[in-house]
Amino acid sequence: MRFRVFAVSVATAVSIAVAAPPQSHATEPAKPPSVGISDDMQTGRLLLKAGRLRDAWVFLERARPENEEPQIERLFLLGRIEMRLGLPRQAARRFEAILALRPDLTRARLELAHAYFTAGRDEKARFHFEATLADRLPSTVETAVKNFLDHIDMRKRWSASVSAAMLPETNPVKRTRRETVRIGGVPFRLDDDTRASSGVGILVSGGASFSPTLGEDLRGLLAASAAAKLYKQSDWNDISVQGEIGLARPFDVGSVSGSLRLGRRWLAGSGYSKSLGSSVRG
Repeated sequence: MRFRVFAVSVATAVSIAVAAPPQSHATEPAKPPSVGISDDMQTGRLLLKAGRLRDAWVFLERARPENEEPQIERLFLLGRIEMRLGLPRQAARRFEAILALRPDLTRARLELAHAYFTAGRDEKARFHFEATLADRLPSTVETAVKNFLDHIDMRKRWSASVSAAMLPETNPVKRTRRETVRIGGVPFRLDDDTRASSGVGILVSGGASFSPTLGEDLRGLLAASAAAKLYKQSDWNDISVQGEIGLARPFDVGSVSGSLRLGRRWLAGSGYSKSLGSSVRG
């Protein structure tokens, strides 16, 4: 319940800052409403004021204003209506269209970030929330934006990564035709495998983590990762896996976690080592 109240209060703070159409300025003289504005636009405004959201949406959707400012207002109002109708992904497209015309409109960017947050697209929401912090926001709105960013961090429940790279040559006698080498003046014979081996290989690694919510201030921690160095000469292969299970306690500016870690490593296809230990992070 406390989170719901918080989310509503934060959303309200942002909405207050962006409730007016992006082109409106209290210090500028009002323009005649008929300039570049269709009857559909006028009707949509009136219906929206009356709280008839779906009817307003119909008229605004078919309106085709001639000038840029009413075009932006139309997109803004449609986005606001769609947010109230529970269509954040559709609303996000409206605010994206506004920013394509006027990327400097911070209020439209705030609405876009809020729409992405509501739709669960946290990375996009983070990008636009952080972009607005570069502008001079009212203190209440800046606080709301930072709270949104904190909650994006707190509700991030899973992550995954994968990478691949070429490994360099490591054998100084790769594919040599020599049958012997001298070390300290003493000849040593090279076997066929040594003379024909190649140090060219690949490194493949990846991992995933999941943090289920166990309570209001407690989260679980489950993670697994693996890395493999694979060569043409299989005797050089090096494969390892790790697993982690633990608990984390989130705070306003970070978290503290403790976990149990297990690992296993194979060299040249044979078991090489096992590991078991604990970890504490802050």
